[in-house]
Amino acid sequence: MTKHINLIAGALLAALAIAACTLLLARPAHALITTSLEPGSSGPAVIELQSFLARDSSVYPEGIISGYYGTLTTSAVERFQCQNEIVCSGSVATTGYGRVGPTTLARIQSLALQTPGIPNTGGTSDVIAPDARAPYISPETVTVSSTTALIHWTTSESSLNSVLYASEWPFYLGTAASESSGIGMNANVVLSGLLPNHTYRYVRQSVDMAGNVQYGFGGSFTTTK
Repeated sequence: MTKHINLIAGALLAALAIAACTLLLARPAHALITTSLEPGSSGPAVIELQSFLARDSSVYPEGIISGYYGTLTTSAVERFQCQNEIVCSGSVATTGYGRVGPTTLARIQSLALQTPGIPNTGGTSDVIAPDARAPYISPETVTVSSTTALIHWTTSESSLNSVLYASEWPFYLGTAASESSGIGMNANVVLSGLLPNHTYRYVRQSVDMAGNVQYGFGGSFTTTK
């Protein structure tokens, strides 16, 4: 009987995790793109910008979520601007080509708000708008051994908490190794099978039950010998 209950509980947690990840892939880029950005910018706002651009492979085929506004992101912004008839020539300095200025920012925000199923946003279903605020995540603590790392943080609401990691930076969000601590407000993510005396880069990720995502960007740790 206990075995059957454990199997059912495991299946329910797996279903919730899959649902949350599905919402993540379809989420609007709403939480952090509230200011102009340009080549050389970095941080959570750039992660949101890159996540938004990566939804269209014709705009951002590389799909790298690094948090740094480099040449690939600049080219993706240029494609987005041209596709949306904002500007299609010139440079960052002369015409704003490749820069997220007020006009480009307004267009991104407009598209991000067009969430299917939400009234007055281009959706079709007459339903109440869901939670649109990404969870707050606290600073993390990292405890390492020669082959493992425990990364702990808390969130402001129940979330699916994960860590994506690799030995190089930047890495592809979709192909990086990842571990999850499941759903809750206390994240305790264990990374195992690591190499001794080796440095790893990681990104924390918390996705609430409405699909809003928050990233903790730019972490690193070195395992012991």
